[in-house]
Amino acid sequence: MPAIIANHIKGRDIPSAWLKGGQLDPDAIFRIIIEPEKAHLSQAQRNRLLDKLEQLGGGEDSDNWIKEIKSARTRSELKVPFE
Repeated sequence: MPAIIANHIKGRDIPSAWLKGGQLDPDAIFRIIIEPEKAHLSQAQRNRLLDKLEQLGGGEDSDNWIKEIKSARTRSELKVPFE
């Protein structure tokens, strides 16, 4: 499901339940983005990802590798959240 983006929403129109105790200027304008949360990984999926990481030779430039994985343009199954 693609994200839903609502532009030009006044602070007074945002439900208070969404704010988690924060205060908004009621006249400020906001963009609201609603997107589904990623599903949690099963143990088998997590193990498969860890196996892929172990297969790396260890000679990679860590800083460049981390920048590439974090990049919004990079598609990788290594980007899944671990919780």
